[in-house]
Amino acid sequence: ISEEEGRIAVGMHPAAPLDIADVYLALGKHIEARKILTRYVAEDHAPGHSAYVAKFVEDRGFPDLIARLRSTN
Repeated sequence: ISEEEGRIAVGMHPAAPLDIADVYLALGKHIEARKILTRYVAEDHAPGHSAYVAKFVEDRGFPDLIARLRSTN
């Protein structure tokens, strides 16, 4: 089972890592948030979602991750 399948299997939506990163940030755990977001931006995303993810990581202080975003065509 992949990580994505695991998210869905436990009832989480596919973009759940964004929520989890927000929880880590609220707890002051920036390293853990970065790890989650680094893995998430490396996944394939629809173009519209890629724009959302780019704004998300920038707003949360990780603008360097934008360059790693993968978008499907």
